[in-house]
Amino acid sequence: MWCAFRFVYLAALAVGVFSAINRAQAVEPGLSGEVSYERLKLPKTEFTYVLDNTNPNAPTGVVSKDVNHDGQLDGARIDLSWGQRTMFYGMPIVAGIKGYYSRHDSNQTSTCLSTSLAALCSHTPLFDPDANTQQVVPYGPGSNVLTTTDLATVTWGIALEAQTTSARSSAGTVDMKVGGAYRRLDTSLSLNGSRVSGGLGTPIPYTLDEDNNTGYLGGYVGAVGRLALGYGFAVTLDGDVGVYWGHTDYQGQYASSGGGTTNVSQSLSLDRDAAAVIAGLKLSLDKDFGGIKAGIFARGEVYSYAPEMRYNDVDRAVTFPAAGGHNDGTSIGRGSATTASVGARVTVPFGQ
Repeated sequence: MWCAFRFVYLAALAVGVFSAINRAQAVEPGLSGEVSYERLKLPKTEFTYVLDNTNPNAPTGVVSKDVNHDGQLDGARIDLSWGQRTMFYGMPIVAGIKGYYSRHDSNQTSTCLSTSLAALCSHTPLFDPDANTQQVVPYGPGSNVLTTTDLATVTWGIALEAQTTSARSSAGTVDMKVGGAYRRLDTSLSLNGSRVSGGLGTPIPYTLDEDNNTGYLGGYVGAVGRLALGYGFAVTLDGDVGVYWGHTDYQGQYASSGGGTTNVSQSLSLDRDAAAVIAGLKLSLDKDFGGIKAGIFARGEVYSYAPEMRYNDVDRAVTFPAAGGHNDGTSIGRGSATTASVGARVTVPFGQ
C-alpha cells in the first residue's frame, strides 16, 4: 500500500513539474518593470601625484599616483520592457523594446603627504602653456595636500529585441535573442584641492571640473535558459554579448588661484572613438501568481571600453614654473567599467 501511494505521489509531482515547464516554455508578452540597487565601477581619478624633485635640473619625474577617487559609485536603476508575441517567417517570437535609467553619486577625499624633496605631492594643469614650458605645482616637504572629489554618473539605454519561443525540452527551455541598442555613460566630476598645513611656499588651491560623456551604438546576441522548479517558481539565466562603437566627448576646466604665476585658468575639449564589447549576465528567480509574475534577480555587466583620463603628468616633472621640456598633455585613455546590481521585478502579461 505504501509503495503504491508513493508511486502515485511521484507520478502526480512529475505531471505538475512537466506542466510548469510547459507554462514556462515561451517568453510571455507583457510589460515588465524592475527596480535595483547598482554599484558602478569606473576607472580611477588620479589627478594628484608624487614626484622626485631632489635635483630640479634632472628630475626623475612621477614616482606614484595619488588616487583622488577610486571610481566606485552606488545608485539606483530602473528597467522597463514591453514585448508582443508575433510570427517571423512562420517562427513564433516575442519582439519588443526595453530601456533602463540609472544614477550614481559619490564623494571621496584623499590626502597626499609630501615627505621630502624626493617625494613631493604635485599636480599639473590640463596642458602646458607652450611647447617649451613644463608647468607643475609642487608643495614643500610636510605639506598635506587634501582633495575632495564629487563624481556623479547617469547611464541609460534603449534596445529593440527579438527572442525565439520555440526551443524547449523536458528539462526546461533555451531561447535565443538578438537586438540592437544605444547606451549612454555620462559622468560629471568636480575636484577641489589645496595645501592644508605646513610646508614651504604659498598655498595654491585649485579646481578641476569635467564632463565626460560616452555613447555606445551596436548590436548583441544572447541566450535565455529557464528551468521550472514547481509550485509556480522558475529560475532564469539570461546572458548576452555585443559589439559597440563608442564615442566620448570630454570637456574640462582647470583653475588655480595661488597668486602671481600660479594663477591659471584653462579649458580643454577632447573626443575619442573606440570599439567596445559589452557583456551582461542575469540570474533570476520568479513566481507565477496566475499570470502576474514577481521575482528577484542579480545582474552583472562589463564594458571593455570606458574613458580613463590621463592627465598632463607623464613626462619630465620640474619645479613650477620652469623650462626644459613639456608633458604630453591630457588625453582620453582606454579603461573599463563594470556594474553589479540586485533587485526585484514584476511582469504583467497581456495580448494573449
